[in-house]
Amino acid sequence: MRPPPFEINDSSVLTVPVNDVPKMVESHPGIDFVVAGAGKTGADAILELLRLGIHSSRIIWVIPNDSWYYIREDLFSPESFVPALTRIMNTFLESNSCEETFLKLEGTPNSIITRLDQNILPKVFKGATICRSEISKLRSIDRMIRLGRIVRIENGIMELEKGNICLTNYSCVIDCTANGIQMRKPVPIFCDKKIILQPIQTFQPVYSAALIAYVETHIPNEVTQNNICRVVSYPAGVEDYIKTLYDAHKVLKALKVNCMRFVRKSRLNMASGVPRWRLLWGVFGPSDFLGRFIKFAERVDNGSYDVTVE
Repeated sequence: MRPPPFEINDSSVLTVPVNDVPKMVESHPGIDFVVAGAGKTGADAILELLRLGIHSSRIIWVIPNDSWYYIREDLFSPESFVPALTRIMNTFLESNSCEETFLKLEGTPNSIITRLDQNILPKVFKGATICRSEISKLRSIDRMIRLGRIVRIENGIMELEKGNICLTNYSCVIDCTANGIQMRKPVPIFCDKKIILQPIQTFQPVYSAALIAYVETHIPNEVTQNNICRVVSYPAGVEDYIKTLYDAHKVLKALKVNCMRFVRKSRLNMASGVPRWRLLWGVFGPSDFLGRFIKFAERVDNGSYDVTVE
Protein backbone atom coordinates (compact mmCIF):
# COMPACT_ATOMS: atom_id res chain seq x y z
CA MET A 1 0.00 0.00 0.00
CA ARG A 2 1.18 3.54 -0.68
CA PRO A 3 1.98 5.84 2.27
CA PRO A 4 -0.61 8.52 3.12
CA PRO A 5 -0.22 11.75 1.09
CA PHE A 6 0.24 13.84 4.24
CA GLU A 7 2.84 14.03 7.00
CA ILE A 8 2.28 12.35 10.36
CA ASN A 9 4.74 13.49 13.01
CA ASP A 10 2.84 12.24 16.04
CA SER A 11 3.50 8.91 17.74
CA SER A 12 -0.02 8.85 19.22
CA VAL A 13 -1.61 8.85 15.76
CA LEU A 14 -1.76 5.65 13.72
CA THR A 15 -2.67 5.33 10.06
CA VAL A 16 -4.11 2.34 8.21
CA PRO A 17 -5.63 1.55 4.80
CA VAL A 18 -9.34 0.82 4.76
CA ASN A 19 -8.77 -2.96 4.55
CA ASP A 20 -7.26 -2.96 8.05
CA VAL A 21 -10.21 -1.26 9.78
CA PRO A 22 -11.61 -4.47 11.38
CA LYS A 23 -8.17 -5.39 12.74
CA MET A 24 -7.67 -1.90 14.16
CA VAL A 25 -11.08 -1.89 15.86
CA GLU A 26 -10.35 -5.28 17.43
CA SER A 27 -6.77 -4.58 18.49
CA HIS A 28 -7.20 -0.98 19.71
CA PRO A 29 -10.43 -0.67 21.72
CA GLY A 30 -11.27 2.91 22.62
CA ILE A 31 -9.34 4.48 19.76
CA ASP A 32 -10.93 7.36 17.82
CA PHE A 33 -10.98 7.37 14.04
CA VAL A 34 -10.37 9.98 11.34
CA VAL A 35 -11.66 8.99 7.90
CA ALA A 36 -9.87 10.99 5.18
CA GLY A 37 -11.82 11.13 1.93
CA ALA A 38 -15.50 11.23 0.97
CA GLY A 39 -15.66 9.07 -2.14
CA LYS A 40 -16.90 5.50 -2.26
CA THR A 41 -14.00 4.20 -0.14
CA GLY A 42 -14.50 6.90 2.50
CA ALA A 43 -18.22 6.18 2.70
CA ASP A 44 -17.52 2.43 3.01
CA ALA A 45 -15.03 3.11 5.82
CA ILE A 46 -17.64 5.11 7.74
CA LEU A 47 -20.25 2.39 7.29
CA GLU A 48 -17.81 -0.34 8.37
CA LEU A 49 -16.87 1.57 11.54
CA LEU A 50 -20.53 1.99 12.44
CA ARG A 51 -21.22 -1.69 11.70
CA LEU A 52 -18.36 -2.69 14.01
CA GLY A 53 -19.92 -0.72 16.84
CA ILE A 54 -17.88 2.49 16.76
CA HIS A 55 -20.14 5.33 17.92
CA SER A 56 -20.46 8.24 15.52
CA SER A 57 -19.07 10.58 18.21
CA ARG A 58 -15.71 8.77 17.90
CA ILE A 59 -15.45 9.44 14.15
CA ILE A 60 -14.14 12.52 12.36
CA TRP A 61 -14.87 12.57 8.63
CA VAL A 62 -12.56 14.79 6.57
CA ILE A 63 -14.48 15.76 3.42
CA PRO A 64 -12.25 17.73 1.04
CA ASN A 65 -15.00 17.80 -1.60
CA ASP A 66 -18.64 16.78 -1.29
CA SER A 67 -19.84 14.20 -3.79
CA TRP A 68 -23.07 12.97 -5.31
CA TYR A 69 -23.90 9.27 -4.79
CA TYR A 70 -26.01 6.87 -6.83
CA ILE A 71 -28.75 5.09 -4.86
CA ARG A 72 -28.37 1.40 -5.62
CA GLU A 73 -31.95 0.16 -5.28
CA ASP A 74 -33.40 2.89 -7.48
CA LEU A 75 -31.09 2.30 -10.43
CA PHE A 76 -29.34 -1.07 -10.40
CA SER A 77 -32.14 -3.57 -9.85
CA PRO A 78 -33.93 -5.45 -12.67
CA GLU A 79 -37.19 -3.73 -11.73
CA SER A 80 -35.83 -0.18 -11.51
CA PHE A 81 -33.23 -0.12 -14.30
CA VAL A 82 -35.41 0.88 -17.26
CA PRO A 83 -37.70 3.28 -15.31
CA ALA A 84 -34.62 4.93 -13.77
CA LEU A 85 -32.90 5.45 -17.11
CA THR A 86 -36.14 6.83 -18.51
CA ARG A 87 -36.33 9.28 -15.59
CA ILE A 88 -32.74 10.30 -16.21
CA MET A 89 -33.45 10.97 -19.90
CA ASN A 90 -36.64 12.87 -19.09
CA THR A 91 -34.72 15.01 -16.62
CA PHE A 92 -32.03 15.76 -19.19
CA LEU A 93 -34.70 16.92 -21.64
CA GLU A 94 -36.38 19.11 -19.01
CA SER A 95 -33.13 20.71 -17.77
CA ASN A 96 -30.70 23.18 -19.23
CA SER A 97 -27.55 22.46 -17.21
CA CYS A 98 -25.73 19.70 -15.33
CA GLU A 99 -26.49 21.33 -11.98
CA GLU A 100 -30.21 21.57 -12.73
CA THR A 101 -30.27 17.94 -13.88
CA PHE A 102 -28.72 16.62 -10.66
CA LEU A 103 -31.01 18.67 -8.44
CA LYS A 104 -34.08 17.38 -10.28
CA LEU A 105 -32.85 13.76 -10.13
CA GLU A 106 -32.44 14.16 -6.38
CA GLY A 107 -35.85 15.71 -5.95
CA THR A 108 -37.93 13.03 -7.68
CA PRO A 109 -39.79 10.24 -5.84
CA ASN A 110 -37.41 7.26 -5.54
CA SER A 111 -34.57 9.66 -6.21
CA ILE A 112 -31.67 8.19 -8.16
CA ILE A 113 -28.93 10.25 -6.53
CA THR A 114 -28.29 11.80 -3.14
CA ARG A 115 -25.76 13.90 -1.19
CA LEU A 116 -24.64 14.21 2.41
CA ASP A 117 -25.78 17.78 3.06
CA GLN A 118 -28.79 19.44 1.44
CA ASN A 119 -27.13 22.83 1.91
CA ILE A 120 -24.00 21.94 -0.06
CA LEU A 121 -24.08 21.49 -3.84
CA PRO A 122 -21.43 18.89 -4.78
CA LYS A 123 -19.23 19.36 -7.81
CA VAL A 124 -17.84 15.82 -7.68
CA PHE A 125 -19.45 12.70 -9.12
CA LYS A 126 -17.48 9.51 -9.82
CA GLY A 127 -20.31 6.99 -9.75
CA ALA A 128 -20.04 6.07 -6.06
CA THR A 129 -23.06 3.96 -5.15
CA ILE A 130 -24.71 3.45 -1.76
CA CYS A 131 -27.91 1.84 -0.49
CA ARG A 132 -30.83 3.99 0.56
CA SER A 133 -30.59 2.64 4.11
CA GLU A 134 -26.99 3.86 4.32
CA ILE A 135 -27.77 7.54 3.72
CA SER A 136 -28.95 8.22 7.28
CA LYS A 137 -25.95 6.33 8.69
CA LEU A 138 -23.51 8.50 6.76
CA ARG A 139 -25.37 11.63 7.82
CA SER A 140 -25.17 10.55 11.47
CA ILE A 141 -21.50 11.63 11.61
CA ASP A 142 -21.60 14.99 13.41
CA ARG A 143 -17.96 15.89 12.91
CA MET A 144 -17.76 16.33 9.14
CA ILE A 145 -14.74 18.53 8.50
CA ARG A 146 -14.81 20.57 5.29
CA LEU A 147 -11.49 22.40 5.49
CA GLY A 148 -9.78 20.87 2.47
CA ARG A 149 -7.24 18.07 2.46
CA ILE A 150 -5.01 17.01 5.34
CA VAL A 151 -1.55 18.58 5.11
CA ARG A 152 0.07 17.14 8.25
CA ILE A 153 -0.66 15.80 11.72
CA GLU A 154 1.69 16.92 14.48
CA ASN A 155 1.49 17.36 18.27
CA GLY A 156 -2.19 16.44 18.39
CA ILE A 157 -3.11 18.96 15.68
CA MET A 158 -4.48 17.97 12.29
CA GLU A 159 -3.51 20.72 9.88
CA LEU A 160 -5.74 21.03 6.82
CA GLU A 161 -5.62 23.37 3.85
CA LYS A 162 -8.12 25.78 5.39
CA GLY A 163 -7.76 25.30 9.13
CA ASN A 164 -6.71 23.10 12.05
CA ILE A 165 -8.51 20.47 14.14
CA CYS A 166 -7.45 19.12 17.54
CA LEU A 167 -7.31 15.33 17.81
CA THR A 168 -7.64 13.16 20.88
CA ASN A 169 -4.53 11.59 22.36
CA TYR A 170 -5.32 8.29 20.71
CA SER A 171 -6.44 8.42 17.05
CA CYS A 172 -6.24 6.37 13.90
CA VAL A 173 -6.39 7.91 10.43
CA ILE A 174 -7.99 5.76 7.72
CA ASP A 175 -6.56 6.89 4.41
CA CYS A 176 -9.29 6.85 1.73
CA THR A 177 -7.82 9.62 -0.41
CA ALA A 178 -6.39 7.64 -3.34
CA ASN A 179 -8.13 7.90 -6.70
CA GLY A 180 -9.34 4.45 -7.60
CA ILE A 181 -9.13 5.35 -11.28
CA GLN A 182 -6.74 8.02 -12.50
CA MET A 183 -7.98 10.50 -15.07
CA ARG A 184 -6.00 10.05 -18.29
CA LYS A 185 -6.12 11.70 -21.67
CA PRO A 186 -7.93 9.39 -24.14
CA VAL A 187 -5.90 7.90 -26.96
CA PRO A 188 -7.02 5.74 -29.92
CA ILE A 189 -7.79 2.25 -28.69
CA PHE A 190 -6.50 0.57 -31.85
CA CYS A 191 -3.09 1.97 -32.76
CA ASP A 192 0.03 0.53 -34.44
CA LYS A 193 -1.17 -3.06 -34.07
CA LYS A 194 -1.76 -2.54 -30.36
CA ILE A 195 -4.92 -2.40 -28.27
CA ILE A 196 -4.83 0.25 -25.54
CA LEU A 197 -7.66 -0.76 -23.22
CA GLN A 198 -9.91 2.11 -22.12
CA PRO A 199 -13.59 2.28 -21.17
CA ILE A 200 -16.13 2.63 -23.97
CA GLN A 201 -19.21 2.32 -21.74
CA THR A 202 -20.08 4.27 -18.59
CA PHE A 203 -18.82 2.57 -15.38
CA GLN A 204 -18.42 -0.81 -17.15
CA PRO A 205 -14.70 -1.58 -17.62
CA VAL A 206 -15.05 -5.36 -18.05
CA TYR A 207 -17.92 -5.01 -20.50
CA SER A 208 -15.89 -2.36 -22.34
CA ALA A 209 -12.98 -4.80 -22.70
CA ALA A 210 -15.34 -7.46 -24.06
CA LEU A 211 -16.78 -5.04 -26.61
CA ILE A 212 -13.30 -4.02 -27.73
CA ALA A 213 -12.34 -7.69 -28.15
CA TYR A 214 -15.47 -8.33 -30.20
CA VAL A 215 -14.79 -5.34 -32.45
CA GLU A 216 -11.16 -6.40 -32.90
CA THR A 217 -12.16 -9.90 -34.04
CA HIS A 218 -15.07 -8.88 -36.28
CA ILE A 219 -14.14 -5.50 -37.79
CA PRO A 220 -10.94 -5.65 -39.89
CA ASN A 221 -10.38 -1.94 -40.52
CA GLU A 222 -8.54 0.04 -37.80
CA VAL A 223 -10.26 3.33 -38.68
CA THR A 224 -13.69 1.71 -38.36
CA GLN A 225 -12.64 0.02 -35.14
CA ASN A 226 -11.72 3.35 -33.57
CA ASN A 227 -14.88 5.00 -34.90
CA ILE A 228 -16.91 2.35 -33.08
CA CYS A 229 -14.81 2.27 -29.90
CA ARG A 230 -14.98 5.89 -28.80
CA VAL A 231 -13.33 6.33 -25.40
CA VAL A 232 -15.79 7.07 -22.57
CA SER A 233 -13.61 8.61 -19.87
CA TYR A 234 -14.43 8.07 -16.21
CA PRO A 235 -16.06 11.17 -14.73
CA ALA A 236 -14.58 13.23 -11.93
CA GLY A 237 -17.25 15.91 -11.77
CA VAL A 238 -20.90 16.55 -12.54
CA GLU A 239 -20.25 17.89 -16.02
CA ASP A 240 -17.92 14.97 -16.79
CA TYR A 241 -20.77 12.56 -16.06
CA ILE A 242 -22.99 14.18 -18.68
CA LYS A 243 -20.14 13.93 -21.18
CA THR A 244 -19.70 10.21 -20.45
CA LEU A 245 -23.39 9.54 -21.16
CA TYR A 246 -23.17 11.52 -24.38
CA ASP A 247 -20.05 9.60 -25.47
CA ALA A 248 -21.60 6.27 -24.47
CA HIS A 249 -24.60 7.11 -26.66
CA LYS A 250 -22.27 7.65 -29.63
CA VAL A 251 -20.66 4.25 -28.97
CA LEU A 252 -24.02 2.48 -28.69
CA LYS A 253 -25.13 4.09 -31.93
CA ALA A 254 -22.06 2.67 -33.67
CA LEU A 255 -22.44 -0.72 -32.01
CA LYS A 256 -26.06 -0.90 -33.13
CA VAL A 257 -24.86 -0.99 -36.73
CA ASN A 258 -22.01 -3.44 -36.26
CA CYS A 259 -22.28 -5.46 -33.05
CA MET A 260 -25.85 -5.43 -31.72
CA ARG A 261 -26.13 -9.20 -31.48
CA PHE A 262 -23.17 -9.32 -29.09
CA VAL A 263 -24.50 -6.36 -27.09
CA ARG A 264 -27.84 -8.14 -26.56
CA LYS A 265 -26.28 -11.45 -25.54
CA SER A 266 -23.32 -10.33 -23.41
CA ARG A 267 -23.80 -11.16 -19.73
CA LEU A 268 -21.30 -8.40 -18.88
CA ASN A 269 -23.73 -5.74 -20.08
CA MET A 270 -25.18 -3.80 -17.14
CA ALA A 271 -28.66 -4.45 -18.53
CA SER A 272 -28.18 -8.22 -18.90
CA GLY A 273 -30.11 -8.99 -15.71
CA VAL A 274 -33.14 -7.02 -16.83
CA PRO A 275 -35.90 -9.19 -18.33
CA ARG A 276 -36.06 -8.86 -22.11
CA TRP A 277 -39.67 -7.71 -22.04
CA ARG A 278 -38.75 -4.80 -19.77
CA LEU A 279 -36.00 -3.69 -22.12
CA LEU A 280 -38.27 -3.97 -25.15
CA TRP A 281 -41.02 -2.05 -23.35
CA GLY A 282 -38.52 0.65 -22.44
CA VAL A 283 -37.37 0.96 -26.07
CA PHE A 284 -40.63 0.55 -27.97
CA GLY A 285 -43.24 1.42 -25.33
CA PRO A 286 -44.42 4.85 -24.14
CA SER A 287 -41.09 5.48 -22.40
CA ASP A 288 -39.29 5.57 -25.77
CA PHE A 289 -36.00 5.45 -23.91
CA LEU A 290 -33.72 5.42 -26.94
CA GLY A 291 -35.71 8.18 -28.62
CA ARG A 292 -35.27 10.37 -25.57
CA PHE A 293 -31.57 9.57 -25.47
CA ILE A 294 -31.27 10.68 -29.11
CA LYS A 295 -33.09 13.93 -28.34
CA PHE A 296 -30.74 14.59 -25.43
CA ALA A 297 -27.69 14.01 -27.66
CA GLU A 298 -29.18 16.43 -30.20
CA ARG A 299 -29.57 19.06 -27.47
CA VAL A 300 -25.91 18.65 -26.55
CA ASP A 301 -24.91 18.89 -30.22
CA ASN A 302 -26.91 22.05 -30.88
CA GLY A 303 -25.77 23.76 -27.66
CA SER A 304 -29.18 24.00 -25.93
CA TYR A 305 -27.85 21.93 -23.01
CA ASP A 306 -25.05 23.72 -21.14
CA VAL A 307 -22.18 21.24 -21.43
CA THR A 308 -19.10 21.19 -23.63
CA VAL A 309 -18.13 17.99 -25.48
CA GLU A 310 -15.37 17.29 -27.95
